[in-house]
Amino acid sequence: MKRIAIIIIFFMLYFVIGSVSNEILIKEIASKVNIENIEQIIKDLSGENTVIVDGQEIKFINRYYKSDLNKLAAKYITNKLAEYGYDAHFVSVFPSNWTVSLETSYAIKPGRTKPQNVVLFSANFDTRYSLMVDPLTDTLPGANLNATGIAIMLEAARILKSYENEKTIVFAGFDDVYDSGYGPGHLLDSLNKSDIEFQENIFLTGLGRELFQNENTFFTSDTVKASHLVSTFKFSTEVLNLNTFKNNTVKGFATLRSQLPHVSDLTFTNSYRAIDSIASGINDKFENLNLDYLYDNSKIAISSLSVLAEVISKNTSVNSKEATELGIYPNPASDFITISIPEINPTVNRRVDGLVDKVQIFDMLGIEVISTPSAALTPTGEGNLRIDVSHLPAGVYFIRIGTRVEKFVKM
Repeated sequence: MKRIAIIIIFFMLYFVIGSVSNEILIKEIASKVNIENIEQIIKDLSGENTVIVDGQEIKFINRYYKSDLNKLAAKYITNKLAEYGYDAHFVSVFPSNWTVSLETSYAIKPGRTKPQNVVLFSANFDTRYSLMVDPLTDTLPGANLNATGIAIMLEAARILKSYENEKTIVFAGFDDVYDSGYGPGHLLDSLNKSDIEFQENIFLTGLGRELFQNENTFFTSDTVKASHLVSTFKFSTEVLNLNTFKNNTVKGFATLRSQLPHVSDLTFTNSYRAIDSIASGINDKFENLNLDYLYDNSKIAISSLSVLAEVISKNTSVNSKEATELGIYPNPASDFITISIPEINPTVNRRVDGLVDKVQIFDMLGIEVISTPSAALTPTGEGNLRIDVSHLPAGVYFIRIGTRVEKFVKM
């Protein structure tokens, strides 16, 4: 009986640690989102700024898939991924019986322990054709549809380059989603035929303005998996205290088939047939974006990706042997527990006394029950921190200790 109780406690502790760690990770990643980067990329791709791509000075007045600017937009994305430190790929293919090529820009961030499990984080970069304009020569800025999705995808790539992830992440920009729907097929087919397992497929589009009530802002490869993704997005929304995603829904995004010849095959595109020129034509400009909505979606999308891909938080990971050499006693505790903090650099006999930022204690529901002030304000002996836990009921608790030297978790 005692053995069963111990196993139950370990399982409970595992889930509590996971929940608390995900909250820490979501806040950490969201804090890294640089809105100025996102705005600049949207302005670059929607023709607000003059940019240089492969030695050419250009303005993206449109990114229609038959326009020469479309291919340059793909190269812009490829160059950004390379600038962020990735081995970036630019792929140009001619589908059967086509007279124009389709481009894909992508980079792969291998998973540390689950490289065969892939999370795709993608967006299309083409602008949608409007009958009001000549798509080859006139202006189709595409700020919302879909420079916003590309900008958020690239910002996620920039942030996560300095992190480790357990699952593999593919960052991708696809061509021609709006007209033929064939654009995503080339990369996805290649990945799907290899020895991998898709975990999630997150497609980002129209994240700068709500087009319809309860508009779908995230799309998935599988409606069965949609509920898992929705719960992750909603959890991120709650942790970040945002309202953007609470009433939104997610539909299936059927991109894992071997052929995608028609736009009607993509569930999410059905509603886009009725979008007016403000949404997808000459007035889809940066000035018409809802920036608060854009900022919220950026944080939700990127922090949710970090959870789904099992990104390792820098605030909770153990980065050195010294960090793990931490004693908590007595254990089980009575009215007080003492945390013994060892030497950090034995060669100079330097301890972390006075360098403890915070000690947090969580109950089994993940609720913080104790949070200490800095060690300088807490009576300690040399290398020790003593905490009064007399008011806590009997139970199992999760202790998190952060220091200015590094942060780590100790149970």
